[in-house]
Amino acid sequence: MKRLIVSLVLFAAVLGVCVFGVRFVKQSYEKINSELICSEQCAKNGDFSGAAKAAKRAEEIYTKREQALAAFIKHDILDEVGVCLAAAAPLAEKESKQEFLSAVSQAKVALTHIRNDHKFLLGNLF
Repeated sequence: MKRLIVSLVLFAAVLGVCVFGVRFVKQSYEKINSELICSEQCAKNGDFSGAAKAAKRAEEIYTKREQALAAFIKHDILDEVGVCLAAAAPLAEKESKQEFLSAVSQAKVALTHIRNDHKFLLGNLF
């Protein structure tokens, strides 16, 4: 009987960590993506200082959450997002619109890939 209780407690702990991971990835995606959308809109409107500020905020959010995200996400995808986010703000400061939009677009695609891989779907479980 003790083994059953211990196994149920361990199962509940693992399930709790999985649910926390999915929610954490989703919240991180939403915060970073909203900043990227804001920076993209600023750049399209010609406000490169606003675009740089929003890109820096996205990078700061990413940097704060990167180590926790690494527990749930493949490192190569995280590195790709980090490189794109790090490149975005300097490109906005140089007013290089096309290159900036390209970097933001690449970061958004990588973030979307991360988000889709961490949804509770039957296909993602197997």
